[in-house]
Amino acid sequence: MAIRVMAFIVAVHLAGAPEAMSSRRLGTFDSVAAAGEQARSCQAGSSSRLGVRSDSADAQPVRALGRRNWGWVIVDSAGLELLSGQECFRLLAKVPVGRVVYTDRALPAVQPVTFTLLEQTVIIRTSAHSRLAHAATGKVVAFEADEFKDTGVRSGWSVVAIGHAVKVTDPTELDAVKQLGLRAWTQDAEDCYLRISVEIVSGRRLPT
Repeated sequence: MAIRVMAFIVAVHLAGAPEAMSSRRLGTFDSVAAAGEQARSCQAGSSSRLGVRSDSADAQPVRALGRRNWGWVIVDSAGLELLSGQECFRLLAKVPVGRVVYTDRALPAVQPVTFTLLEQTVIIRTSAHSRLAHAATGKVVAFEADEFKDTGVRSGWSVVAIGHAVKVTDPTELDAVKQLGLRAWTQDAEDCYLRISVEIVSGRRLPT
């Protein structure tokens, strides 16, 4: 069941079937086209400065535009707000637990992990003998984290990052990673650190 849920989340983030733009919930814009171009330019600019490809910023299918405090908001065909790369990393820094989606013996696998961010990389601490350490090292993996609340007003977001997972072995880098204070699920005398160098990031948030 967990694999089906994670597969659905990743599919939603990577999906992007073109749809026609609708004027619903646009408010009082003088020009829908101009508003859309301005919103896409704002998001694309923030993502390019990060040096990471953002599927959210590149997404063309847009159903509606609105405003969130300081700027334009772009939503997808499901009505979810598309997040810039910069916002994706900001949200990831708020939560301590995520999920790694990888391939284990030709089958999809999902592993909950504790993690932290080091610039634009995801750092995971796991056991050196775990299936994750053996199967994910040197491979392209997906990493997902989210946060949902349903206390009167529903709110939530989900971010998916894709990149290569490598084992941290360089002594200097290993010392820096250990200083982050990342705690594993259980203590292991032979624990190891995996670094996911994020190459693609996308995020969606429930409209508020």
